[in-house]
Amino acid sequence: MSVRDGLKPTQHPCVFYKSHPTRKHGIKFDQQWIVRQTLGKKTRVSVIGWSSENVKLTDALRTADEFKANHKRNIANPHLPPLPICVADYIKTARKKESEYPLFADFAERFIKNHVKKKLKEATAYEYERQIRKYFIPAWGDIKVFHLQRKQIVKMIEEISDTSPVQANRTLSTIKKMLNYAIDVGLIEINPAARIKPPTREIPRSRALDLDEITTLFGILGELQDRDCSDILRLIVLTAQRPGEIAAMQVSQIRKENNGDLWFEISGEKTKNTEPQRIFLNIFAKKIIEKRIEELGLTHYIFPAGTKTGYMRADVLVKKVQRIQALAEKEGIKYFTAHDLRRSAATGIARLGYGSIIDDILNHKKRGVTRRVYDLYDRGPEIKSALTEWAEIIAQNLH
Repeated sequence: MSVRDGLKPTQHPCVFYKSHPTRKHGIKFDQQWIVRQTLGKKTRVSVIGWSSENVKLTDALRTADEFKANHKRNIANPHLPPLPICVADYIKTARKKESEYPLFADFAERFIKNHVKKKLKEATAYEYERQIRKYFIPAWGDIKVFHLQRKQIVKMIEEISDTSPVQANRTLSTIKKMLNYAIDVGLIEINPAARIKPPTREIPRSRALDLDEITTLFGILGELQDRDCSDILRLIVLTAQRPGEIAAMQVSQIRKENNGDLWFEISGEKTKNTEPQRIFLNIFAKKIIEKRIEELGLTHYIFPAGTKTGYMRADVLVKKVQRIQALAEKEGIKYFTAHDLRRSAATGIARLGYGSIIDDILNHKKRGVTRRVYDLYDRGPEIKSALTEWAEIIAQNLH
């Protein structure tokens, strides 16, 4: 029994099928399942699919019952958003959803504005934004956020890894956090970057320069024409502070006490672990800083630079250190990084018998409930003694 439009009935009054006149997808008896219902005084025709596409009669029957149930629910609950009662409704909803969701480029700008610049440290925020503008926006800027696929992310990370393995790890971490933010604000349901493994296994560094290497390096830095690089590296050794925190040092962070002592004070907003830091500036460090302020007429940053941050960025310092490696190797100093100098200072100070306060000098997170909650003593006198003796030892060994 056939009906109009060439549709043939099934046992369900609203479900029909149409056979292909020859063959479809190479299948001789392919059938197209169709739901035809009158709901809300309007006839609605929905093409469910072909049997060659693994769409079965049971699928069409279930869909017809679902549309009818949705229609009843819509009538009973007019105050609620309507549920679809035909395939066209699904298509309309999908199109509306897609039009409401931003392109990746727009999402990236939102992430930079609302998360990166508001919640991340200045140096970290700079690196996030650099990666986003260099890698992500050029590659995915013109697609919807929810269209970004796992294979696209993997391809990018592998390409970066070919030339910059560690950078690939950092970039992967950034996109994972971006997409977690997209979940938080309701743009996607699943993070396509989740469980992608970093392409490079990073081995923790254990390089620490000994006292002879440190004093030899001081001699090299003393003759270096790049004053900024020389002063930053020496201050890292003399204070054992993080390279980024030394490079971002401000005049306002230098506190002078009545006895003439200088202290470098960093608020929790500007430290890596969000803990405030107060570190003594021994005689060497004091001379470097006071001389810079006086001779260069500094009023803001101790190491000003024509960058967005206003001071020397960490990546610039890395390149500067790489340039002096050849000079260091000629003097018998093996490869080192700026962060190795912080480790070298901590190791040298510990050898002087101050191991119990190394965490305080380095501004690491306090361990144990006693140090975190009850013992609020800042170890200022002990830190002053340690860094004073450390400067004296270096001075005694300078050639």
